[in-house]
Amino acid sequence: MKEFNIRPNFTELNTLSIDRGSKCLVVAGEQVDQAFMHALCSLVIDAECALFAVWGVDCTSWEDVMDDLIVERLSNEVSHSGYTLTTTSHPEETLQDAIDFVSVFSCGDTKKCQK
Repeated sequence: MKEFNIRPNFTELNTLSIDRGSKCLVVAGEQVDQAFMHALCSLVIDAECALFAVWGVDCTSWEDVMDDLIVERLSNEVSHSGYTLTTTSHPEETLQDAIDFVSVFSCGDTKKCQK
């Protein structure tokens, strides 16, 4: 699993390299603005990640931003490309529970879903 330690003031999100088909877990250690959430979520969609999971501060807002972005950006494209993204937030769980969930998550196509 690849790990990124991104601070809310990180301005170079476009330099991140997210592997296509990855399972992404955001561990939110502090509150960030929606513009930052939107930017990171866009990178996840661009990488066609199979899973977007969030744990920590304001994790349900992260999931809401991602869900809204998917509807906004991909509503027409998804039906044509076959790309699907599962989103989950883990507000009442331990970090280990969230990590375990991501570890066992299966996207159904092992060729597209990377660990």
